Amino acid sequence: SQIGEYERQLRLYYQDQFLPRLNANLMEQVPLSDYWPEGQTAKMLQHLYISANPFETGGKEALDESPDQSSYSQVHALFHPVIRSYLENFGYYDIFLIDHETGHIVYSVFKEVDFGTSLLSGPYRQTNLAKVFLAARDSSTPDFVMLADFAGYHPSYGEQASFIGSPVFEGAEMVGVLVFQMPVDRINDIMTTHAQWDSVGLGRSGETYIVGEDFTVRNQSRFLIEDPGVFFSDFGKVASRVQVETIRKLGSSIGLLQVKTQGTLAALAGESGTGRFPDYRGVEVLSAFRPLAIEDVSWAIMSEMDASEALEAATSLRNRVLILLATIIILIFIVSRAFSRSLTDPIRALSNTAKRLAEGDLDVEIKKASEDEIGELANVFEVMRSSFRDLVKRQADSIEALSTPLIPLHNDVVVMPVVGSLDLERVQKIRETLVEGLHETGAKFAILDLTAVRDLDANAASGIIRSAQAARL
Repeated sequence: SQIGEYERQLRLYYQDQFLPRLNANLMEQVPLSDYWPEGQTAKMLQHLYISANPFETGGKEALDESPDQSSYSQVHALFHPVIRSYLENFGYYDIFLIDHETGHIVYSVFKEVDFGTSLLSGPYRQTNLAKVFLAARDSSTPDFVMLADFAGYHPSYGEQASFIGSPVFEGAEMVGVLVFQMPVDRINDIMTTHAQWDSVGLGRSGETYIVGEDFTVRNQSRFLIEDPGVFFSDFGKVASRVQVETIRKLGSSIGLLQVKTQGTLAALAGESGTGRFPDYRGVEVLSAFRPLAIEDVSWAIMSEMDASEALEAATSLRNRVLILLATIIILIFIVSRAFSRSLTDPIRALSNTAKRLAEGDLDVEIKKASEDEIGELANVFEVMRSSFRDLVKRQADSIEALSTPLIPLHNDVVVMPVVGSLDLERVQKIRETLVEGLHETGAKFAILDLTAVRDLDANAASGIIRSAQAARL
């Protein structure tokens, strides 16, 4: 029969198109029986707008009217372009019109496998879409609005979906329920600033994300977007294998990436603040957090940056200050050492000179090294050295004269008393003094008094004899 052929084609769509895509995103394979629509009406609608739809999966919304010429298809052709345009302009994922009495999804823009099924008795009665529908159906006011948090939604191939719904009234009578499937991409664009983190001051590692009451994120992780390899390497160290593989399969962190940190615990408990603690990768971050005041959901917003990058400027400043301080200390050391040497070197030189003077070296030269007080002291030392040297010379001359005196006793007689030790030099001096004295005085007799001579060796005696001989001449 024709109905049997419709069911066969629809079954082939489920087996060849829907289930392979869904199972690719799940950790466990699911059977067709879990999703097969109940009732001939649902099957017929899905055949006309899904399995018999000439457009590819993911593009079924392009069909405005099914060729069956039914009254439904005529109404669909009238309103579908308008609602589709509304969806495209406002960026929703999907829009549903649901019969409030039977729970049947009588219209959706994208025509996924929930189309035509009942949210009261069908395969998706346990989803968050059904939760929103029931709350809106049971309300008694047109102003009622409910937002259901993100959860995995199998008609969207297991991806995370959030729904917001409201009843539709005609006068005082409810005629249905309108539900919007929230735009994941739009939320991601807002939270990631269209992946332009640098433009909002988040640098190389900063990100802003929303966390739900189950401690999973409600937008994509920056690190999963930018470098999945590094993300899975870091996240795999702190997360379970199942969690990592699920995120890898879906290519999304929404509703899957668990962030149970000091900041999220505080924010979901109603606190706002800042802190420094490890994030979901195990990397220490600086974090600012606060709860979001959104009715029906318990969300918190987190803004974080790796501590190493956040403190990079302070660390760089600290390093520059340390380098500057080290440079200043070195310069102070060099300058103070040079200044110290400018003081101590002349003093040390004067000290050495004084030592040499003390040892009797009166010929040492004292140079004026500077024009300051030390230079003046050097001048005083030089004057003193010159005076000492002249004094010593005069004393030496006097002592030398006294050591070999020639004393006249009579007009014709002189005497030379010799005291102390005799060496060849002193013997030579005795001879010179004796000869010169005799010549000058004209004396005829000279007496050499050797009584006080301590030692008289052969050389000295020989010298005395030669002095006597010289005197006779």
